[in-house]
Amino acid sequence: MAQGGSHTDFFVFRFSVAIAVILALLCTVADYWVNNMTYPIFDSSTKLAAISWLRRSSKEPSNTDVNLLMVNVAYDKAFVPVVDPLFGDTIGVRAITDRNKLLELMKRIEGADYRYLFVDVRFESGDDTPVDSDLFARFVVAPRLSISTHRATAGYDYEIADSALLACAGYSDYRHWKFDNFSHYELLQDGNASVALQMYREITGGDVSERPMWYTSNGRLCYNSIFLPLTSKHVPLDDAEDSGLSNYEDFDEVSFLNLGFDVLQMMTTEELRSLVRDKIVVVGDFDNDRHLTYAGEVSGPMLTYYAFKELSAGHHYVSASYMVALFMMYLVMALVILTRKPWYSAMFDRVGLKLKPVRYMLSLIGTSIVFTAAIIVFYMIWGVSLQVFVPAALLGVLSIVVSVKKYLEEIKDKINSNEKDYDVGSGVDSSCNVAQRKDVSNNEA
Repeated sequence: MAQGGSHTDFFVFRFSVAIAVILALLCTVADYWVNNMTYPIFDSSTKLAAISWLRRSSKEPSNTDVNLLMVNVAYDKAFVPVVDPLFGDTIGVRAITDRNKLLELMKRIEGADYRYLFVDVRFESGDDTPVDSDLFARFVVAPRLSISTHRATAGYDYEIADSALLACAGYSDYRHWKFDNFSHYELLQDGNASVALQMYREITGGDVSERPMWYTSNGRLCYNSIFLPLTSKHVPLDDAEDSGLSNYEDFDEVSFLNLGFDVLQMMTTEELRSLVRDKIVVVGDFDNDRHLTYAGEVSGPMLTYYAFKELSAGHHYVSASYMVALFMMYLVMALVILTRKPWYSAMFDRVGLKLKPVRYMLSLIGTSIVFTAAIIVFYMIWGVSLQVFVPAALLGVLSIVVSVKKYLEEIKDKINSNEKDYDVGSGVDSSCNVAQRKDVSNNEA
């Protein structure tokens, strides 16, 4: 009988392991798919903000490098007429980036040995200026250059000013849900290369390709939507000075040059060409084009630069150690649920420790605390945003199923126990009745 029980226990153990392995695989695959979603709907900006502060406290190197040159166009504006789309009347003017100054910049650095030039300025259809044809022609023929373009969205059909610009344009959209902050950058946006991917292609020769259900880069599995581990405070230099701060080492966006005044007025052509040598030059609005991220406000041009840095460092590749750690974590969690016993009991029982107060404290540790700890650990080690919504849902369903099964088994055992007691009681009564009947019959005799 004991042998049959051991066979049953072994079968149950194998079944539990198989279920845990399947569930862990599903959770690991779900992490990859959810991370690649256009809208990272399961992100937790609040948790990431706290973790970012912890990571920033570790005093790791800044996101930027000495080979970056930021050129600010926030104060270089020109007016273009606004035409009523229904009646064709000019109803006023609006400000755009001064394209005359952009043209002057392109003339001065023509043939210069810059590493890359990214012009994060909108060139939208309908915003026509007299220098457009000359400026656009220089963009198209300039080496190692990208300008930004955008996807059409609901209620806003973006159209680039000249279709010829598409030859050097990369998509530069930063998507996130309304109630979350920005955290992920898409490399392929609706199948089109982003600016960061364009830079990666031209500078390193690498690429990202879309497959039916996954993405590859240089023959390796990779993410298309990469998490940006932003660790700096991202405030302009003026804000730092106003705060009375004299040490700017903790700030990324400092010391950018204003296009009109610092570059075009204060520098000679030779000085400018020497300045841009071997540098990634990012031209954009660093004052107004700012996006709320889990780490605070960051300018749009810098988000693209950070995405390129992540690509260059190979952080878009799926880490084997990360996936193994993820799988093992979900496997252990599933096995703990399937054993129907607190995770710490087996360990304490094996070494013969009672420690009831400790057991009580450990009983308060639920899956939510485990997931929160995992989010922190995985972010600190691999610099990733752990997606726990799907695993939490799957493990929650498993926990409910196991609890219901255990409840039904307890009811069944209770019913069987009651039936057994009833049978024993019935046997005693019947035996007594027989004896009584014998006594009665003997007496009668």
